[in-house]
Amino acid sequence: MPKIKFTTKDLDLEKKPMKTFEPGEYSFKITGVKLQIETSSGWVELSTRTDDELEQLLDARQRMSVDLSCYTPGSDGQDAFKVFETIYFTPKAAWKYKQFCKSLGLDSDDELDTNIFWDKMGYVYLQRKSDEKYLTPSRYLTELGNPAPKQASKPSPVEDTPF
Repeated sequence: MPKIKFTTKDLDLEKKPMKTFEPGEYSFKITGVKLQIETSSGWVELSTRTDDELEQLLDARQRMSVDLSCYTPGSDGQDAFKVFETIYFTPKAAWKYKQFCKSLGLDSDDELDTNIFWDKMGYVYLQRKSDEKYLTPSRYLTELGNPAPKQASKPSPVEDTPF
C-alpha cells in the first residue's frame, strides 16, 4: 500500500494569533468573478448553461459574485486578505453596481463582459457589522478619502401642473 511521505515532525504547528484588520479604506484587486442566475434549483453559474438554456433565462434574476483581495493602501499586498462581495442586478441595488464600476474606471451604463473585471484594482471602505466576525464592503471609492456616490442619481420629478 502507498505511504504518505508528508510528516509534521519538523513543523511549528503552534497556533499563532491571526492578524486582525480594522474597518477603513483598503485597496483591492479582483481575483474572481462569477455571473450567476437564479433558477428553481438555486443560483447557477452562467458558464454552465447552453445557449438555448440562456435564451430561456433572460428574465431570471442575476447576480455577480466577486472575490476581492484587499490590502492596506501603500503596501505591496503582503498583508492581503480575501473579501467576498455579491452584487445583485436589480433596480433597488443598481447604486452598488454603479459605484463598484465607477471605482474601477468602468461605465455601468455599458454592457460589460465579466472578463473585464479580472485583475482590476480599486478602493473600498470595509466595515464590520455588529455581531459579525468579518469585514464587508460598505461602499466603493474612486480614490482614497473620496467616496463614490452612495446612490445613483435619480431623475428629477416631472411636474404635471399645466400653465
